Amino acid sequence: MVTPAAHADNWGSTACGGEPRNCVSLANNNEHSVFLDGSFGDDVASDVPGLDDAVRWSLANVYTPTDMNAYVDQADPYPDVRMADFDWGVRNGVVGWAQCPDTNTGTGGDRAAGTGWCRGQHLRFNAYYYWHYSGVFDTATQRRQIACHETGHTVGLRHRNTLDSCMYTNAGKAPQPRWTPMTEATSTATTERMGI
Repeated sequence: MVTPAAHADNWGSTACGGEPRNCVSLANNNEHSVFLDGSFGDDVASDVPGLDDAVRWSLANVYTPTDMNAYVDQADPYPDVRMADFDWGVRNGVVGWAQCPDTNTGTGGDRAAGTGWCRGQHLRFNAYYYWHYSGVFDTATQRRQIACHETGHTVGLRHRNTLDSCMYTNAGKAPQPRWTPMTEATSTATTERMGI
């Protein structure tokens, strides 16, 4: 299981619930493989164009510089996370969510104690907010922020009340996400503030 930095105040699993059903799960080791489902990131009516690039950027520039090796692996039959983008409708303004589904490929730890982990998590990006709103998935920076935020939930990061973290509480809340834009120049500093 990945361990938090000494200053991490937003680390630990949470109970699963809500609508859509979601939860924070710890990664079960330092290798974090991601599988992109279906037509992920294609320019079709149910996907967010460019989201695949944003996910790959976030994994390479935010998570891999830590003690974690995070990467896309389309050949892994048991990935840590299966990501999908689709138009799931309004969903209470939720742009993305992570969950430990019943079809997971392994769980352990104790969610009540904040140590629950899940392999085979599902991370969902809601393309509804690309096709029906502006200011959510429109730019590469916005897509990177949301990819960073939602991926954080799959490695055990909870929300923060710090605007300069991609884990900011309402980073991806539609219709107008709020954050300090992340660039390659700020990704290392942001990683430190995220508590990874």
